[in-house]
Parts: sequence; C-alpha cells; structure tokens
Amino acid sequence: MRTDIIEYLQKEVYHRCKQPTNKFGMGCYYHIEAVVKNAEILSEKYGADKETVIIAAWLHDIKANTLLQKDFKIKIL
Repeated sequence: MRTDIIEYLQKEVYHRCKQPTNKFGMGCYYHIEAVVKNAEILSEKYGADKETVIIAAWLHDIKANTLLQKDFKIKIL
C-alpha cells in the first residue's frame, strides 16, 4: 500500500480544512477522518481494495473544502 500517498492526502485534507475559506470548519476534518476509518473496516469486510477505498474516503468531500479556492489540484506522484 502506498502509505506516502495516504499520508499526503491526510495532511492535505487537514490543511484545507484549516483554511478560512472552508465554511465547515475543522469539524469537516473529523468527519472525513471517521469516514476513512469506517471505509477501511468496510473494505476488509467486503474484500475491496483497501488502498483505493482509503484514498477515495480522504477525497470524498474535498470539493466542499475548496469551494472558494481557485486552485483545486492535488499532486500525487
């Protein structure tokens, strides 16, 4: 599993949730973090690709956190 990508996404989501342009505040980060934990459990239960599910969970609300930002890019190397 590419833990470097997952760690990058976690930091990026945290950073975006802290921005003053995020109208939902830090509560949205804790929501996303809970979704990631649940997604990981469900991926194991249903045999889904854990890495893909975790990445999708980190990104599932990213647009909501960037509504007022022009630059909506996440760099994954």
